[in-house]
Amino acid sequence: MEFFLASFGAAIVLGIMAFYIDCTKEFEAIILLALYGIFVGSAIPGFTTSQLSIAPMYAGMISSFAMVSGTLGNLLAPAIVGFFVDKGSQSEWGMVFGCIAAANCIGGTVFFFFGSAETQSWAQPITPPSSDASLNKTFEKYCNEEKRNDKNINNIDLCKNNNNNKLEKY
Repeated sequence: MEFFLASFGAAIVLGIMAFYIDCTKEFEAIILLALYGIFVGSAIPGFTTSQLSIAPMYAGMISSFAMVSGTLGNLLAPAIVGFFVDKGSQSEWGMVFGCIAAANCIGGTVFFFFGSAETQSWAQPITPPSSDASLNKTFEKYCNEEKRNDKNINNIDLCKNNNNNKLEKY
């Protein structure tokens, strides 16, 4: 919900900048840009931590994909602005701010309907079919066989030092 509000808050600020701000309103432009920064800054922790929340085991891969996507957007931004801004007029910059506001609205809406901070079913850790009890039983059997054979001193020492033949949880 916070990301939704931050996205639409940033879009509203950019909409005001697109249609209200001109070269004579420098102070208002600075205030609006600061508000835009506050809204965008409040959204960053939400989508950054949601990458870790939805798939802890794959957080690195998801984060890398998000970083590459963001970098591609940053690389394309000058070309997109150059497409709209030819002379630097207020109406041209209004188009730029309007497009950014629309992108914020689309991102906020998509996250509102489809975003989640719950661990996804495909990202659940896979648990081995055997339990600790069966592992302990296997380990006890192994140690008992080694004690009878007395051929490998290292394995006997391993069995003696392992807390009465019980596997420790890691």
